[in-house]
Amino acid sequence: MLLISFIVQSMFQLWESDETPLSTPTARDSLDKLSLTGHGQPLPPGFPSPFLFPDGLSSIETLLTNIQGLLKVAIDNARAQEKQVQLEKTELKMELFRERELRETLEKQLAVEQKNRGILIKQT
Repeated sequence: MLLISFIVQSMFQLWESDETPLSTPTARDSLDKLSLTGHGQPLPPGFPSPFLFPDGLSSIETLLTNIQGLLKVAIDNARAQEKQVQLEKTELKMELFRERELRETLEKQLAVEQKNRGILIKQT
């Protein structure tokens, strides 16, 4: 749950700043500098390594990159949807304004017609 919260917070910050995050050093960079055997010798090929060591780290980096890409698409979609909502809102306000003007005009015409009717009734 904490990871989701972090991702959402990062997504919001990315959306607010409208920037693409720069490449940051990864755990892989640190691991490449470490001596994995403690004697300055690398592990032999095929040696089973824990999940967070270089083989597994590549998968995590790929997953995080994919998540970041999905979040960027979600942000772009949210922006497009917000623009569409704002456009529709503006159109509805204009329509409401036109309807109001039309109603006021019709009310004035009705008042004039009622006055004329009253005058005609008094004359007869």
